[in-house]
Amino acid sequence: MLDEFSPKVFIEKESSASFGECAIDERLKFALSNRGISRLYAHQCEAIGKIGEGKNIVIVAPTASGKTESYMLPAVLAALRGENVLVVYPTKALSRDQLARWREFSLLGVRAEIFDGDTSDYWREKIKGSPPQVLITNFDMLHFLLMQSRNLSPFWKNLRMVVVDELHTYSGVLGAHVSNIVWRLKRVCEKHQNAKKLQFVCCSATIANAQEFANAIFEEEFEGVQASGAPKPYVEHYVVNPGDESYTTTALKVVKELGKKTLLFGNSHAVVERLGVMAGDMGLSLAVYRAGLEMRERKEIEEEFRSGKVKILATTSALELGIDIGSVDAVVLAGFPGTITRFRQRVGRAGRKGQKAYAVYIARDNPLDQYFAESPERYLEGEPERCFVNPYNEAVSQAHVICASRDFPLADSELSGKRRERASELLQKGMLKRWGSRLIPSKDALRFVKESGIRSEAEPVEIVDANTGRKMGEREEHMAIRELHPGAIYLHGGVHYRGVEFDAKGKIAKIARDASAKGYYTSALHQKEYEALETIKEREVFGRTLYFGRMHIRDTVEGYALKDVYTQETVAKHPLAQELVHEFDTLGIWLDFEGEAHIGNFADGLHALEHVSISMMPAICGSDPAEIGGISYPSGAMAVYEGVAFGNGATAQIFEKYEKVMEMSADRLEKCACEKGCPKCIFSPMCGNNNRYLDKEAGLKIAKEVLKN
Repeated sequence: MLDEFSPKVFIEKESSASFGECAIDERLKFALSNRGISRLYAHQCEAIGKIGEGKNIVIVAPTASGKTESYMLPAVLAALRGENVLVVYPTKALSRDQLARWREFSLLGVRAEIFDGDTSDYWREKIKGSPPQVLITNFDMLHFLLMQSRNLSPFWKNLRMVVVDELHTYSGVLGAHVSNIVWRLKRVCEKHQNAKKLQFVCCSATIANAQEFANAIFEEEFEGVQASGAPKPYVEHYVVNPGDESYTTTALKVVKELGKKTLLFGNSHAVVERLGVMAGDMGLSLAVYRAGLEMRERKEIEEEFRSGKVKILATTSALELGIDIGSVDAVVLAGFPGTITRFRQRVGRAGRKGQKAYAVYIARDNPLDQYFAESPERYLEGEPERCFVNPYNEAVSQAHVICASRDFPLADSELSGKRRERASELLQKGMLKRWGSRLIPSKDALRFVKESGIRSEAEPVEIVDANTGRKMGEREEHMAIRELHPGAIYLHGGVHYRGVEFDAKGKIAKIARDASAKGYYTSALHQKEYEALETIKEREVFGRTLYFGRMHIRDTVEGYALKDVYTQETVAKHPLAQELVHEFDTLGIWLDFEGEAHIGNFADGLHALEHVSISMMPAICGSDPAEIGGISYPSGAMAVYEGVAFGNGATAQIFEKYEKVMEMSADRLEKCACEKGCPKCIFSPMCGNNNRYLDKEAGLKIAKEVLKN
């Protein structure tokens, strides 16, 4: 199969189930029997036992391992005892998918309801008037529910168990929000005279530090449960390097040849939309499924795929999670998703009914994709990445201290450490004010609270149709200046738009339809500078000092390159009439390579080494590649920074494993077959210089000399 693509082929053998011994409450057996379940896996029994002992647990489970029963059965028993359960899923789609499972227990008198952004006003009032035993939501909505907690006072007063599914999705800055929301949740329950100690039950994909990550997010002690008892299907793995054509073109050709019910994963909205347009040009029937679709449209696509009316879905991480879309025979990955964890989650969607499964990995021309394509055992058998969080991110922590004062007035005794510092700063800024012995939000703070969300650390840029004035969406500022500047090509709903105006002060980007943009895309040309502000810790690596701390970043977009969508070749370059600048403080690491300055063409070599090392870092820290940036100077200074204001904790992981980054970088430079550099080793789509001033040979010499130390 797929012979024309000259793939590498690997077989993952099937494995049988390992069952445990644990009693199932007679009242629950009927629901399990309806699903054909008569026995529980060993890890399900272990999880149920620990939950019964009142422990906080994190269940580390691959896709289709039966994790839902591990927490659902104890949660239903808690509801039958008269206790309330809060269930938090990462997406609205997953909440609605799982609601049917919860409602299988309605005959026992257990009522489950969803309260999220898609819940109608009618149902919101019904829930407030009579709260269910099981309330399903997401952290975005929980953030606002806590500020209006009196509407659900009986629920908070009787809350005992909190279930958080897909914990690994909260790595990074979103995890900082989640950690602060959990702090507020505990406080709100206390204010509603809840004498129970909340019990937390989490599920995560397979990551290297699930227990440590849960401890950090919830500020509680957790025990881990490894889900290894579920059966696994027989999987044929194919690794394809596209050659001269684009990886998206190859991915669509592979899907067509497979001729099976397939999920085609892309790594961004833009890529998935592009796949949809290209599939139409190739006469391939394909539906696009991604976040941001209306619930009705989302449900229609899910049902059409489930029924077989649609056999190919191009999707983002929206279907990486456990939404039931029926049988899937094949998974095609258009590019490595950044981490081993996400790779395994996506591949795990195929063969869930026990049938033979196919997994095809289309490697892009970038260093990380090629690193794993060369040795697939690295993702098939290698150690998964670590999740990370910085709960005290300054901007995030300040926002939630304000929100906590809106939940209930804050007493000084309720604040400690960094949160006490944030409250003091907010008092000085006039965002908090004294009300007797307590702190309450000012009018400006109340306006901030009303508009605040947890998906962005700063006010986003609005995307507006220049011809109609209609708001079309939002984008974080650091991405907006690169994607929505005048002249930028922007895909929305499969339609090509051009940036026509960017109001940096008003945070509005205007775009207009442009049919002539079809077949092209743009890449921003920008310059970056950094300044180290504070060293938090340091250590010796390779005979030099590696620093981790606070830094200031200035990113200036000066122009853009117009590129062919099929070949990625640069067609033209255009300067901007007015530069766009984004500045922020963040966390990062920095070190000096001046000891290698004697190597010929040193500056270009260091630039090349910076590119390849940045590309490797997601495999170490588990971050999205877009969350990490790099800067190198001809003097020998190099810095790696976190792309969000005040940092998300990613570079703290890199700081601890920098030696591995250098080893991986040298390996990629040495094994790449090109002579002077290519996208598979040192070219980066994020390069502000459009991949000029690079020297592969000099970069390899620097890496080898460093490793000798």
